[in-house]
Order: sequence, then structure tokens, then C-alpha cells
Amino acid sequence: MIIAFGSKHVAGNNMLQAEQLNYGYRYAFLASFVFALIGFVLSFWLKSKQQ
Repeated sequence: MIIAFGSKHVAGNNMLQAEQLNYGYRYAFLASFVFALIGFVLSFWLKSKQQ
């Protein structure tokens, strides 16, 4: 879905289809990086078990 959104976002700029797809992949990798960063930050609030 993110790849399709990124590709359609730049579709009107006289680009080749491969270039549009590259922008879609860029958006997808950026979104996955943001989700990973959020998960990393939230992991500091997890409580560890005392043994």
C-alpha cells in the first residue's frame, strides 16, 4: 500500500515507471524505519522481570 501511494504521489511528473516505483520503495523503507524507531523507543518502557 505504501509503495503504491509513493508511486502515485509522483505520477504526474513525466517520470518513467521505474523511477516512480523507486519513490514508492523509498516511502516504504522510510515508513518501516519510523515504525522500527518507535518500537525501539517504546522498548525502554518495558519492565524487566526480577529473578
